[in-house]
Amino acid sequence: MKPFYFAYKTKEVFLIYLLSKLPHHYPVNSCFYEIYRLKYDYFCWMQQSNSIATLSAPVFDNLIERAQYHPDLLSQGEKDVLLSIIEELQCVAICGNDECRELWLTIERGSIEDFGDYDEYLENEIVSSKSDFEKIWEEGYPDLVKWYLLSVKRYNEECFLFIDSKLTLHIKKEASNITESINLQLISWIDQAVSKCLNWLKRDTTGYNEYINKHLPYTKRTGRILRQDYWNIDPEEKEWMLKGLTETDIETLKAIVELSENDERTVFPKKMTSGIFFDCCKIGYEANGYMHSADMKPVDLYRKFADGRDFGLTQLNLDSPQAFEEWFDKREWQFGHPWEVCRGGNSTHISLYVDKQADGWRLSLAGKSSSRIAETVRFAIALYNHNISFKLWDAKEILAMVSGTDYIGIVPEGVIPVYCQSCFPKEERIVDFMNLPTENRSKVVGVAYWYPVEEIRVIEH
Repeated sequence: MKPFYFAYKTKEVFLIYLLSKLPHHYPVNSCFYEIYRLKYDYFCWMQQSNSIATLSAPVFDNLIERAQYHPDLLSQGEKDVLLSIIEELQCVAICGNDECRELWLTIERGSIEDFGDYDEYLENEIVSSKSDFEKIWEEGYPDLVKWYLLSVKRYNEECFLFIDSKLTLHIKKEASNITESINLQLISWIDQAVSKCLNWLKRDTTGYNEYINKHLPYTKRTGRILRQDYWNIDPEEKEWMLKGLTETDIETLKAIVELSENDERTVFPKKMTSGIFFDCCKIGYEANGYMHSADMKPVDLYRKFADGRDFGLTQLNLDSPQAFEEWFDKREWQFGHPWEVCRGGNSTHISLYVDKQADGWRLSLAGKSSSRIAETVRFAIALYNHNISFKLWDAKEILAMVSGTDYIGIVPEGVIPVYCQSCFPKEERIVDFMNLPTENRSKVVGVAYWYPVEEIRVIEH
């Protein structure tokens, strides 16, 4: 039987046990001594039970995944045990906002039986042989020990526990009458791991941090790599990103960068109309080879390739400056996405903004996602070649990206590699991020610069 199902079979047993131990009219959270006593009794009971699984990384991961699907703790028993863990961690120095405290935990990967049931994998045609099953296990758990970053926070009378930056357990401010407990096994195992770690940290703080610096996997670290170095390791990455941009294109981009630094030269001198805006969009679409019928009007191209939430922009008189200015001044468009001219995700779309200036209008082109940066550059070059005044946002960073002279920020696994600027020194101007790749991992590790792991300190009383 898989450990994932096992957790459900023990929760009812533990709940009955916990309720039988609670004193009548027990004052919730008023005495941590009582909670510790309950936990001690429970762990003794666990040791005596033949049905409690051994703590191992695959079992731990299954319980974490289930908790992250619904992190809100509902039963008072779960809340009390988690609160006692947070109380234990008060000896660790705060390392961020909301009283954030962190610890690195290690858990052995255990046996292949902890990972799963070979017969079930075979029956479900996930594997075709024992060697396939072992390969999947070793790929998922390549090391004998797996590392986890545990973080706890308090904010607005609520408590939060994160595993590898993902919310895993949460105590809401509102009370609950629900008694069902589905995460007690996970919380109890976290308590064991935290207690073991804190004992080491208090006994030998220097040794604990030295061990982390020496053994923490690079997949859990933050670093940076020069883009050209990354391209040298993986030339296909360069081809994928540049998508045929030439040296001539990059030279033109340099002129656009210089232009974008002069606000006066980026002001659009003419009166603005929706028709002019759609004409500019068409220039960018055609520069990137967007497929369309030859007889399509610019406004129809915009409807086809833009976000679609234009808040009436496409309904305006195409040739009326007054209609455009009245529409702009109402600013109802702030609730839409009229400037998202090349549809994409939150971080992957391309925008052509319009903004009113004292002496005219300004067009601003923005889009620095590495997956679409070639489109942004072609769009910019096309506007430049048509003598259209505009500003390219993040122009220096975009030039550095396509030239291979910028740094790619490497963020730990589990961290989505977008909007990670706060993880890096501001002066390094890192705007593109990735997780440590699986392919060529050792080469990337060897070439990259790795930031020191932040030390975990004990508060001196």
